[in-house]
Amino acid sequence: ERDYVFVGSFQVFSIWVGLGAFSFARFLRKYFPKGILVGLVVAFIASPFLLLSQNWDDHNRSHRSFASNYAYNMLTGLEQNAVLIVSGDNETYPLWYLQNVEGFRTDVRVINVNLMGGDWGTIDLTKKQYNSEPFTLSLNPFQYQKGSRAAIKINKGKPLKLKTVLNFVANDSNTLETNSRKKRAFIPTHQLLLSNKNNDTITIGNSYLYRSELVLLDIIANNPNRPVYFSSRNVKQKYSYLKNHFMDEGLVTLFSYEKEIQKPSALKLSEVIKSWKLNGFESNKTYIDYEAKKIGGNYITIIAKTIDALLKQSQNNEAGKLAMFCQEKFPIIYSDYGSYKNSLVIVKGLFAANLNKEGLKFTAALSNRLMQENIYYNSIAETIAKYSATKEFENTLTTLVKLRELLLEFNQTEKAMEIEKFLSFFAVKKK
Repeated sequence: ERDYVFVGSFQVFSIWVGLGAFSFARFLRKYFPKGILVGLVVAFIASPFLLLSQNWDDHNRSHRSFASNYAYNMLTGLEQNAVLIVSGDNETYPLWYLQNVEGFRTDVRVINVNLMGGDWGTIDLTKKQYNSEPFTLSLNPFQYQKGSRAAIKINKGKPLKLKTVLNFVANDSNTLETNSRKKRAFIPTHQLLLSNKNNDTITIGNSYLYRSELVLLDIIANNPNRPVYFSSRNVKQKYSYLKNHFMDEGLVTLFSYEKEIQKPSALKLSEVIKSWKLNGFESNKTYIDYEAKKIGGNYITIIAKTIDALLKQSQNNEAGKLAMFCQEKFPIIYSDYGSYKNSLVIVKGLFAANLNKEGLKFTAALSNRLMQENIYYNSIAETIAKYSATKEFENTLTTLVKLRELLLEFNQTEKAMEIEKFLSFFAVKKK
């Protein structure tokens, strides 16, 4: 993905290309003096064709809409006038594209957590963007620009309302003198009340609160009518002290002011998932690179978790429908099911809904892939890749054992015996 780190090597390689072209010209001049011009023309014409023939399949982006689809799937289920906290270029730019170019969900304010630590990032929050109204904040943009609030010392103390603490920080007279005799803002307590309920207290374990964290707390405290969502695990980890107030809703996580969160039903999540745009993963005509595989893996994990939740709620028919949806959109032959735990959930969902024909078809493809990978990893177990190969070899065997047990649970004896024959070759003990 980061090809620009190889710019230096490209430049050195270009030197050898130039020397090679010079040597080729000398060869033509010596042996074919009249054909040098023709030879050079042929060489210059052949070069781009060589590049195309060798690199077209790796760079063809036809039918690829993974990034914009992922952004669409994040935005489509958000409440009106929501706030979406994201991180990194790969999440941010597809969202901005949909809003800027296609005018989709311009009521949602997309905030990159990496930019909230900068001066201009906080200034933008006080301005209207598209159909997203400006935020009300306790601290004005100038106060966020001042260096005294880039990292704020947190003192230990009794619980105080979040808004009270923010007003305290906004008061320029509330400062502490540092070792360098500079005056810095500080927070009077590490326990913040998010609502009027005493158990809705968050405890900040760190010694300092950084500007981007302070901005988010300011948004939460002063804009209660604007739902706040987080896009990924990395973003949530940055605000780990809010973890008890998070509620997963598919690709995004909703923040709640209260700990007693009414989690969305698995049935509702299933309907949301089936409304997603998932074009491209089901075809071998689309180039699926490492980043696209990660996106697909994320989808599969969320679908598998939802199927598991449906099964626990005895919603077997809906679990089967969602499992069918998953295997149609993400064929096992093209898709990465991660540690295969997800694929076992798909199998269980299909058989639990009495979709035996579809279950056996998916199981056949899954077991075939597992066996092929197992044989491959076993073949390279004594090479330089010994550690990784041994680990993957054991993982595939373990998954095959679990798959056999699952098939026996649903009385699919014939297929279970096929897997048993393969496992017996490696002397795997039955569990």
